[in-house]
Amino acid sequence: MSKAVKVVRSLLVNDATVGDCIGNRCFPVDGVPKSTPWPYIVMTRQSDRGEGSLNGDGSDERIATIQLEIVSRTYADAAAIGDAIPAAVNGGTRTVAGIQVVESLADDGGDSPDGPIDLDESEAFVMTVTVNVAYIP
Repeated sequence: MSKAVKVVRSLLVNDATVGDCIGNRCFPVDGVPKSTPWPYIVMTRQSDRGEGSLNGDGSDERIATIQLEIVSRTYADAAAIGDAIPAAVNGGTRTVAGIQVVESLADDGGDSPDGPIDLDESEAFVMTVTVNVAYIP
């Protein structure tokens, strides 16, 4: 699991609102167990690139874009989790999961969940939220 994905996962599962909904069920795209109960979040690293020093201190910062897919049995649950993600991840300089984060920012979850779609012989609603993380490796 990449450092940026670890940061996002830690922020989500430790947030009171998001964590209460998903518990520990936040997985990299290739690590979702088949029997995972809903709702859960699937994380895909879209990009992770070096940007040099963004804050002028000479550190080598990276910016990663992580796509989150909230998978839920109901439209309401997917939308509620999606709406709670920005408050869970948005913030400035701090240490998360042992990684120095310069800034993290989620889109507002403005899209509505898609669905119902067929997933593992059941119908699910899926909502996508994008998170950008600037961190020092």
